[in-house]
Amino acid sequence: LRHDPGNTELIAEFGDLLIEMDDLAAATARFQHLVELDPQSVHGYAMLGLIAAQLDDLDKAVRHFESALMLDEACPGLRAHMGEVELRRGNYYDALHHLSLAIEDQPDDGMARMAMGNCLLELGRPEEAARHFERIIELDSNLVGAHHNLAVCYFLQNDFEAGISHCHEALRIEPDNIMAIHKLALAYLHTCKWPEARQMIQRGLALNPDHAGLKAMPRTFIGLRLRNLGRRIIPAWLRCGPRS
Repeated sequence: LRHDPGNTELIAEFGDLLIEMDDLAAATARFQHLVELDPQSVHGYAMLGLIAAQLDDLDKAVRHFESALMLDEACPGLRAHMGEVELRRGNYYDALHHLSLAIEDQPDDGMARMAMGNCLLELGRPEEAARHFERIIELDSNLVGAHHNLAVCYFLQNDFEAGISHCHEALRIEPDNIMAIHKLALAYLHTCKWPEARQMIQRGLALNPDHAGLKAMPRTFIGLRLRNLGRRIIPAWLRCGPRS
């Protein structure tokens, strides 16, 4: 670059290298220089968008992605990144639009399907979301996030057996996953499986003693057990004859 400072290919390669080195500030400067030299550089705008998204500057990320899409609507992977950023911004229907196009173009794009599933969950559509998480698991059965999110879909549809099964799959892959442990504890409480609930509460608190949800569960556990015991005792007492 010292001998050929206007070489856009070298600037792009150097910017990519700086990202790999996690020097985002220097990479940003390189890609900004790239789009100044070549305003038609799809790669330059796309990389500026990715960097901005990584730095949580979501508005800037959208502006850069829009610039890239104006130059090339079919840029591989760009719709998925745009959809993911719109999801993070809470613009769920914009996210659905971009993610639908991404999946139509690349049906096995796991990132796009994960974002689509999460977006559909946010919109209260767990049955549709489940199909995307199921497809991700078909592609890679060892993705903890997909199992966890699929469990959430099943719980929202009151299919606790399937939800519990996928939480256990998440723990098979990542035994210390506190989110899966918390969900299992809740599911076991809901289905009155007291020993299993107690085990999950204890396991979770051993990993994270300050977990607010798990810390509150012993009180919930006792209350639900007493309530369930009452349901069993009262009908039996009503069937008995008068006592002398």
